[in-house]
Amino acid sequence: MAITLNNGFKMPVVGLGVWRMEGKDVRDLIINSIKLGYRHFDCAADYKNEAEVGEALSEAFKTGLVRREDLFITTKLWNSDHGHVLEACKDSLKKLQLEYLDLYLVHFPVAVKHTGVGQTGSPLDKDGVLDIDTTISLETTWHAMEDLVSKGLVRSIGISNYDIFLTRDCLAYSKVKPAVNQIETHPYFQRDCLVKFCQKHGICVTAHTPLGGAAANTEWFGTVSCLDDPVFKALAEKYKKTVAQIVLRWGIQRDTVVIPKTSKFERLKENFEVFDFELAKEDMDQIKAIDRKYRTNQPAKFWGIDLCQIHVVATLILIRLLASKLGADSGFKVHVEDEYEFDAPKMLKGNSETLDPVVVLIPSAPTNQFQWQSKHPSCLHYKTSLLWLCLARSCVLAPYSLE
Repeated sequence: MAITLNNGFKMPVVGLGVWRMEGKDVRDLIINSIKLGYRHFDCAADYKNEAEVGEALSEAFKTGLVRREDLFITTKLWNSDHGHVLEACKDSLKKLQLEYLDLYLVHFPVAVKHTGVGQTGSPLDKDGVLDIDTTISLETTWHAMEDLVSKGLVRSIGISNYDIFLTRDCLAYSKVKPAVNQIETHPYFQRDCLVKFCQKHGICVTAHTPLGGAAANTEWFGTVSCLDDPVFKALAEKYKKTVAQIVLRWGIQRDTVVIPKTSKFERLKENFEVFDFELAKEDMDQIKAIDRKYRTNQPAKFWGIDLCQIHVVATLILIRLLASKLGADSGFKVHVEDEYEFDAPKMLKGNSETLDPVVVLIPSAPTNQFQWQSKHPSCLHYKTSLLWLCLARSCVLAPYSLE
């Protein structure tokens, strides 16, 4: 089962992610997965195992286990190589022992100080904060990615971890449209508006962390997985499937590509056995209702950047702008509760005591999400991925999202 990309190439809807796979495990998992029917492998320079993947692929080709043209191989440009796209791509091709890539992605929408081609560093400055390179724009990086297509080194190019605004910008400045946006999305972090935006504009969404991170992200980031949710346990019993199979099937029925990772053969087999059943609409709706806006992958933990605080500041700037535009007697009140002790009401001018309060709750990391609460029954609201704003007694909606 495959999804046709906007350039006509087909991408299998289930792939194997190779993050955190090492040594002999890589060889065995690649070979075994091919025998089970996997034809899609998701790699990255930053995973630091392209050479091991390449050895396994070379063995599979030489032994006749599979033909190169029957596989879909993805890898990714790391942040420190934005100014060296061609060299980084060739380095990945050499390690993977391939003549071309099926898909090459910009891993993150940020360029950092170059540390050497293929070195995949995340250098920090003297303050312990990611050393961002401000001389290289994402547009420049993208045009270099487009050159790879014209040179025949890659068939498709795409983006990864891009929000709606960055995706929109990429669509505007691109000559070769992104074929894929690979993002974290799972039942606890559904990101419907971003997924639908991409699909509307012909960009296939690949779900990394499709099972909500499970043990790997719990270990690295202290987050929780949706696999323990009672809703999925009940559905697994109903369909006589495992919880993981229910979650992956949900992702497939959203028309997203899923790339779960595992180091265990039995899970490898289990994750691929998701094509012999279909979730009913009422069950898809039930899963939709458990969205927590909960991000489990938190790379900022290693970069010295508090993404939550950045979002808080952006939110308060937006609140102030809206309050100023609406005027002192608009009946707009916001109260912010957060760990940073920002006093949002003091930022607003006018009488803030006459209406029921609109509360923007900003929980601490790692959720990095915003929610609204209001007792006002006629309060208009616009739901976004990271921010819900309610404007009482006004007809102004705030179409603002950081997703």
